[in-house]
Amino acid sequence: GATLPGMTVVCGDSHTSTHGAFACLAQGIGTSEVEHVLATQCL
Repeated sequence: GATLPGMTVVCGDSHTSTHGAFACLAQGIGTSEVEHVLATQCL
């Protein structure tokens, strides 16, 4: 997917926070949280 300014990005990767360089709120999350996000589209 594309990262655009103003987006909220969550990902199960330790480098996710580098998306902040694109003016996004980005946070790395753990595997159980990834499962929850994929199932509900909510964190």
